[in-house]
Amino acid sequence: MARPVILVVDDDPGVRESFRLILEDHYDVVDVPDGPSALEVVRASPMDLVLLDIRLPGMDGILTLASRALERRTLEREVALLRSELARTHDLDEIVGKHPVMEKLHGLIAQVARTSTTVLITRESGTGKELVARAIHRHGPPAA
Repeated sequence: MARPVILVVDDDPGVRESFRLILEDHYDVVDVPDGPSALEVVRASPMDLVLLDIRLPGMDGILTLASRALERRTLEREVALLRSELARTHDLDEIVGKHPVMEKLHGLIAQVARTSTTVLITRESGTGKELVARAIHRHGPPAA
């Protein structure tokens, strides 16, 4: 597997060399002295991480850095929410039926899932105990 690539952007050659010495044992390091050079490198090949001086001559890195970090965090939260919703919807869809007993089961799953109590599910083999257990687990509060 290829090593992660880190781009170091700083107008101070000593800072770039320091980062290289610290990082080169575990990562491939590319270093450039300014923003335009960094843009050329990033356009040529994807970087796994960019360490960017916040005060570069002719180009300020902090506005771009902050907006990208916030955008990434927003996307991570959205993905987590969508995965959670998909899992919740999928689990209850696996338990089918409109009979009053099945409706009662759905209500019981929701009620039990809100608690931190250990639950023992018993029935004969093949009755869907694992579906109920998965639905309770997925509808419950996130693990601490």
